[in-house]
This record gives sequence, C-alpha cells and structure tokens, in this order.
Amino acid sequence: MSRRISWRCLLLMALASLAACTHAPVVDRPAMLLANPQLMPALVPGSEGAHFEDGAWWREIGGEPLHNLVEQGLRGNTDIAVALTRVREARAGLRAREAALLPSFGLNGAYDNKRSGLPQAIKQGRPDTRVWQASLELDWEPDLFGRNQSAADAAQQDVLSSEAGVAGARLMLISEVARQFVLNVGAVRKLALLDHLIALQAASQTLIEHQAREGEISAVQVEAGRAQLQELQAQRPALLSLQSVTRSHLARLTSSTPEEVGRFLAQVNDTTVPWHVPGPTPTGQPIELLARRPDIIAARATWRAELARLDSANTDLLPRFFLSLLTGRQDLRLNGLALAPVGFNETTLAFALPIFNAGRVQAGIDIQDATAQRAELRYEQAIRQAADDVESALAQFHQSRDRVNELDRAVEARKEAATRGQRLFDEGQISALDRVALEQAHVSSALNAIDSQESARLALIQLHQALGGGWRSAPSHNLDIAQKEARP
Repeated sequence: MSRRISWRCLLLMALASLAACTHAPVVDRPAMLLANPQLMPALVPGSEGAHFEDGAWWREIGGEPLHNLVEQGLRGNTDIAVALTRVREARAGLRAREAALLPSFGLNGAYDNKRSGLPQAIKQGRPDTRVWQASLELDWEPDLFGRNQSAADAAQQDVLSSEAGVAGARLMLISEVARQFVLNVGAVRKLALLDHLIALQAASQTLIEHQAREGEISAVQVEAGRAQLQELQAQRPALLSLQSVTRSHLARLTSSTPEEVGRFLAQVNDTTVPWHVPGPTPTGQPIELLARRPDIIAARATWRAELARLDSANTDLLPRFFLSLLTGRQDLRLNGLALAPVGFNETTLAFALPIFNAGRVQAGIDIQDATAQRAELRYEQAIRQAADDVESALAQFHQSRDRVNELDRAVEARKEAATRGQRLFDEGQISALDRVALEQAHVSSALNAIDSQESARLALIQLHQALGGGWRSAPSHNLDIAQKEARP
C-alpha cells in the first residue's frame, strides 16, 4: 500500500514539474533596446516636466478649430470603427478561451413512446415502452499542463494588440487631421500675403513703366519687373489647389462634405488659431515614451501571444485528460406497467496520448516556434523604427524652429525698414518706387516666415506621432525594460 502511495506522489510531482516547465520565465530582449543610450541619444532618461498634456497636444497647434475637427473625426472615422470590431472579436475569443478552463454543465431530457398492435404474447418479447428521462451532465478537461491556460493567455494578448490598434488608428487620424488643417490654414495665409505682394509688384510695375516712358530707366528693367509679376501670379493656382485638396481630405477624415468643411474653415482666423510654434521642447524625456507607441504595444502583445501559443503547442506531445459525470432519473413503463422512477449515474475518466503521427505534432510545434521568432524580430524592428522616427522628427523640428526664429527676426527688421521708408517717403526723401520696394521686402519676408512656421508645425505633428502622442508617458503601457517577466 505504501508503495502505491509513493508512486502516486511521484506521479503528481512529475505532472506538477511538467506543468511548471510550460511557464518558464522569458526575457523581453527587444525591450532592452529602449535602455540603450546609443540607440536614442536624444531621448535620455530625465525628470523634467513635460510641456504638452496628453490627449490635447493638437490644441497647441490649431486651437479650438482643430480640436473640433479632431473630435468630429474621432466620432465618425471608419478606420477606428473597423479597429473597434477587432477589439470585440478579440474579447469574444478571450471569453471562449477562458471558458475552456472551466467545466461545462448541461441539462438533458428525453421522452420516448413506442407502441405496436402486436398480440400480448408477442409483446412479452417486444414490449410497448414509454420512457421519461432527465439528467445533468458535467464535462471537464483538467488543464494539467497549461494547454488551455496558454491559449487563454494568447487570447489576452490578442485583446491588448487589438486595443493598441484602436489607439494607433486614433493617433493616425489625429495626426492626419492636424497635418491637413495646418496645410490648409497655411495656404490661406500664404495666399493672402501673395495677393498683397502681387498688388505691390503691380504698383511697382506701374511706376517702372512710367519711369521708362520718361527715359529714366531702360526697357530691360521693365521686362524684369513684368517677369517678376508673372512669377508671383503663377504661384496662386498651386495655393488654391492646395486649399481644395486639404478641404477634401479633411472632409473624408471627418465624414463631412467639402462644402461643410469649407464653411467651417472660413471662420478660422488669427484669433482662433495660434500661429506661434509651441515650445520649448523638453530636453529630458523618459524612455517610456516610446514604450507607449501603439505599434510597439501591438508588436509586443503579438510576440507574447505567439509565445503563449508555442507553450500550448508543446503540450500536444503530452497526454490530455477528460472527466465526464452524468446523473439523472428516468421513469419507465413497459406494456402499461409503471415501474418506479429510478436514478442513474455514470462517471467517465479518459486520456489521450499521441504515440505515432509521422511527426505532425512536432511539425506544428516547429511552425509555431518560427512564428514566435518572427514576431520577436518584428517587435525589435518596431522599436528600432520608432527610435529612427523620433530621431528624424526631433532633428527636423529643431531645424525648422531655428529657421522660424531667424525669419521672425528678419520679418521684424523688414517691418521696421518699411515703416521708416514710409516716413522718408512722406518727407520726400525717397521715391515711391523705393517705398514700394521696402514694403515688398517686408511682405516677402513674412511669406517666408509663414512657410517656415508651417514646416515647423508639421514637424511637431510628426514628432508627436513618433512619440505616440504627447510627451507624458502612459504608465498603463510601460515596458519593464531589461526585466525578466513570466510568460503570458
């Protein structure tokens, strides 16, 4: 008897150790890249405060008009709606996988009534029967080796990946709406300055032609002025086309019509949209900023899901156990003779162990192992790509902002020169042509400044998108860098 007990104890210990092996710790090697300062020298760990608030960074770029467009787009965008259906699908799959861990109960009932017109003597061998039967059934597959638990963990990671897909769709929509809005507002402002510049050039051309008729200047200068006027006029169609294209894009992104978007944009002015470039950029950024990017979250969840499926696939080499319990009562009547209701019980214990399958199970494990390795490589690739995106966006933003500062100073200098030129013209010290030339220089400088501000804002949008939206890290999605984690 003691020998039997010892063998049972050894068997239970062996089963427990095998089950534990399916949940061995795993190191998140791709996440270690985030702690490598050589990968992202511009993003060093720090504790300095963030300038932008998460969820509202676009307000700094386009004010309330852009915020209203973003809100409208988030309500009706089909890409987000499609991503939400994937979330519902993944959550339903998770519920199904978790249900496999629990026993299933069923209530069965049956009624059978068999009659014949045979003589009573024959009915002794083939009696008339009437049976009422009701039973309760329990079926369960004990998850001794973690097969179903690993499948449930994989489904949980699928849910996280699908939720990251929604966040990615939202971030993409917000960034694209902001980009098209900045392009449209910039085109409107540049067109206004261009029309002013064309009017100044036309006035200058009139003065030049008058001086040419007086013999004060040559015909070459007249032709040069006319060519310059034509060059300025040739820039108008491109700006008008850009306004039309951006209106169409905004209409598609916000599920509106171009006419509705056009009426909305017609109300946008310098008082509703701040045109200064937000800043300064924080110099010390927490590494977790990249870890909350939706594509990195999705890649990490996909990798962990494939690891969990690999654990589940490995259990195909081990036995599976099944338990079935059936209990109920039945009422039997034979040839009109009522028998007392009786109860019945049935217990079934079964197992299935693959012995020979020509390598089919091992091939499935190898396929899943390759899939998990591919997911890990894509996870690492996503991290490297994110680092490159942030580096490029930061460099472009710093360069654009420096150019904005230089051109802003140039605009102020040109404005002061134009103001002094007007006073000198009023005093009769300079000619009308010189006064117009100074005003032209001022407007041209302002036009260049508008273009540089637009480039800086577009770079800022790209930077926000590269960082996953805003500057503040999201604790719910932080990666545990260089830390061992239990498998899903």
